Amino acid sequence: MPSPSRSTIAKRVVFFDLDNLFHETCFVIAGRHMLWDWMKSVNTHFERYNWLRMVSQDLDWEPIRRQHRRILEAIKRGDTDTASYLAETHLHLMPEEQGPVIALHPDYFELPKDSSV
Repeated sequence: MPSPSRSTIAKRVVFFDLDNLFHETCFVIAGRHMLWDWMKSVNTHFERYNWLRMVSQDLDWEPIRRQHRRILEAIKRGDTDTASYLAETHLHLMPEEQGPVIALHPDYFELPKDSSV
């Protein structure tokens, strides 16, 4: 696989940063900024996974964008039930996509010997 261009890397960095900003903003809106601060201090592995997902050329970013747009629309409407449901669905995207991320970057993960991922 060829190395990505500087422009591609820059776009991925921007997307990664905006993704984090979106999540932080949701915590702020919910009045949970202290929880976000705590999570940022203990989630090194999650950050690593997210970065590996961002640099995986074979994975489409559109599902994340689409989910963010839908969550934001629900928040703007004040529809907390839908926003909560969509946020929970968004959290399930990671387990659904972990197989391809691990397959592309196996050296970054320590898997149980009986794992089928």
